[in-house]
Amino acid sequence: MPSLLIVDDEPSVLTSLTFLFKRHGYDVLAAEHPEKALEQVASLRDIGSLGVVISDYRMPTMSGIELLHEIAKFAPEAKRILLTAKSDLVTVMDAVNEGGLYRFLTKPCSYELLLRTVEEAFLVFNSAQENRQLNEELRQANIQLRSLSKKLEARVEHTTKELRAAIYFDRLTGLPSIELMHDRLAVAIQSAIRSAQTITVIYIGIENFSLINENLGHKIGNDLLCAFAARLEALIWEGDSAGRMHGDRFALIISNTAPGEPANELITRLLGLLQQPFQIGEQQIYLDANFGIAFFPEDGSSPQALLSHAEVAMHQARKDPDASYRFYSEDINRQSNERFILHSQIRAALENGEFKVHYQPRINVITGKIIGVEALLRWQHPERGLLPPAEFLYALEETGLIRQAGEWVLNEVCKSVVEWQAEVGHSLHVAVNVSPIQLKAGDFRDLVEKAIEHSKLDLSKTTLELEITENIFLSDMEQVREQLNSLRQMGIKIAIDDFGTGYSSLSYLIKLPIHYLKIDRTFVIDITKSRDAKAIVRAITSLAQSLRLQVVAEGIETEDQLEAMRTLDCEEFQGFLFSRPVSADAMRQLLIANSRNDSSNGKLFKNQDNSEEQFYV
Repeated sequence: MPSLLIVDDEPSVLTSLTFLFKRHGYDVLAAEHPEKALEQVASLRDIGSLGVVISDYRMPTMSGIELLHEIAKFAPEAKRILLTAKSDLVTVMDAVNEGGLYRFLTKPCSYELLLRTVEEAFLVFNSAQENRQLNEELRQANIQLRSLSKKLEARVEHTTKELRAAIYFDRLTGLPSIELMHDRLAVAIQSAIRSAQTITVIYIGIENFSLINENLGHKIGNDLLCAFAARLEALIWEGDSAGRMHGDRFALIISNTAPGEPANELITRLLGLLQQPFQIGEQQIYLDANFGIAFFPEDGSSPQALLSHAEVAMHQARKDPDASYRFYSEDINRQSNERFILHSQIRAALENGEFKVHYQPRINVITGKIIGVEALLRWQHPERGLLPPAEFLYALEETGLIRQAGEWVLNEVCKSVVEWQAEVGHSLHVAVNVSPIQLKAGDFRDLVEKAIEHSKLDLSKTTLELEITENIFLSDMEQVREQLNSLRQMGIKIAIDDFGTGYSSLSYLIKLPIHYLKIDRTFVIDITKSRDAKAIVRAITSLAQSLRLQVVAEGIETEDQLEAMRTLDCEEFQGFLFSRPVSADAMRQLLIANSRNDSSNGKLFKNQDNSEEQFYV
């Protein structure tokens, strides 16, 4: 703590004051004459620790004022108090006015006043010390702050350059990013307005690029994107731009063009770019791509509109098997808007419970009896009525809601089958369609198990069949094999739906646990009219018999078609000849009626109406 120095040439006064202040906790230094006081001050290790000095005015060798002035040379921060007689007041007041003293007290002085004055002096001294320390810390902090500021400025400058590069250039390919393409297109638009020129914007989408990543690995996929980007850059002229928008999507901005021939010429060059394979390591890879084209000012006046319209045209090109590119049009825009509206509506449909499960009976070709049902998703649209999957299934897949909808279908089907079994009293066979997106999800088996568990479905009394399309085999075959084997171990059957219209390789029939082949209705419809269609069906049934697979014919509408399938040893069929898809309650009635009648010849439940709800017994 700070020290208190007391100087007085009267021993009794010095002793008395020393005792007083020590009793009150002060660290006291005592000197009986000025010289000793100066020696004590000079010997202090920390001169800044001298907080308060009390000195008598009248002393033999030096006055109190002179002593305090000398002490101030060593300890300028120390607070100096002078004890004086009344006759000395004029001299003392002059010293105070000159700023040399903190306070003076006249003799005789009470101890209470002296203690209070010293206490206040120490408060002032300590406050000054704290302020000085804070000022020093602040000064040091400012020095550090200036140093840190310079470092930060350098780092910010470096980081800004890196961020600009990261924002405006694609790290993988080095092409301009979507942000820079927007900026460049904005500049090109302003230039085109001044010079009355047209800008061509081409949006490019590589087809099935995910399969390359899945089968060859992401390293080859990334190298392929870089090679494709290099070809794009080599294709354009100086002043034009090629950029990577995201993933496997690219764009070109071609200035000073006109609609028509120049654009067609550029498309021809783009198609030529894909005719030669890409050599990636030891892999030779051919790419397919679709192109969407939009023009300024015809198709938009802003970068956002032009790029968006070109992308919409590209998506339309993907749907057309006969065209690799499409020009943007109002019709395309209308379809895109309808697609956007459908996406919004389908989300609401799930929340509002607008989806329904209908069922179509599966019939034994010989007996005409119901041996199973296929569950079919329907959408009870509030404005358009009952919609089949062809109207909305693609939207469920595009939005990712197919997994949620598929889980709901599984739960509904299992619940209905349990209720039907309790009434018909015998085993049932139910088939559920599964999207590739559902099957490839890591939790699909878990969802199936939960649906079975929650509904208390007994797989020893019920055959649960999952129908998949051949396109699933365009994905990682090993992953598909693991999923299907896992489902088979649960006792679930697997069927290939629309067989003969998808994946061309038949190796999966041997490698995978397939139980049923469902012949696509396009072959069945022409079986009585076309020798080729009949030959295809005969080949499918022969192949299935060789592999010990059961065959189901879809789309039987006439007695002649049914008879033709009988002659080809087809075992089961579905179609309007027997019944259209019906509601769960209608299907329940069909099953009950079917279980009570053993003399059916295939016509007992034939549907006579075009509605999905009405059937006749």
